[in-house]
Amino acid sequence: MLKNKSVSLLLLLLAFPATTFAAASSQTISMSFEDCLARKEAVIAQLGVNPRDIIPVVNTNIMTMTKLCTVDGSVIVTCSKPDRKMVLTQSTSSCR
Repeated sequence: MLKNKSVSLLLLLLAFPATTFAAASSQTISMSFEDCLARKEAVIAQLGVNPRDIIPVVNTNIMTMTKLCTVDGSVIVTCSKPDRKMVLTQSTSSCR
């Protein structure tokens, strides 16, 4: 069994030799959708993100997900109306 796992790992490394895994952390906060949208704008302003570094991933009337490219990684801001939650995910992975 161990041999099969070793072979699987080797195949994975061969298939994705330049893949690096980024450290990420998330924080979830309960709030209304409208408050979340306002807080998202405040996060963008606080981080001083250039408009060209703001990447909308999802933008509907019940959910938004926006990726913000920063000098030391990225931040994803998610607002969910049905869940009444904001999720902030910070990653060391760059956007580009």
